[in-house]
Amino acid sequence: MNPPILSQSPAADARLQAPPAGLDPQAPRRHRFEVRYRNEQGALLRLLNAISRRGLDFESVRAEADADAGRLTAIVGANPKHIAQICRDWRVMVDVIEVLQPIDLDREPEQAPRTI
Repeated sequence: MNPPILSQSPAADARLQAPPAGLDPQAPRRHRFEVRYRNEQGALLRLLNAISRRGLDFESVRAEADADAGRLTAIVGANPKHIAQICRDWRVMVDVIEVLQPIDLDREPEQAPRTI
């Protein structure tokens, strides 16, 4: 099975790894999402709505902001299809500066985020 297409960059997609053997690749797994965004009115709400629209529950949400930019960190149980949809939704938002590659916490909890 091919990994989900998360970006328009083949190099970024090539870094994705297949799920460990014995696990259902479509089963929800915990992922940490990090997004940098312009701190404009309603921007954080739009980012969070992209996740809740998919019917996913937040395990943890943390938002930090200063006058110009903010950073959203969310831990969500999602399958590969939802991950791809959420990342695509965020990338087309005007207020989004950068979307970091989601980290599979069930597989690689200590890995540093990478830009996609």
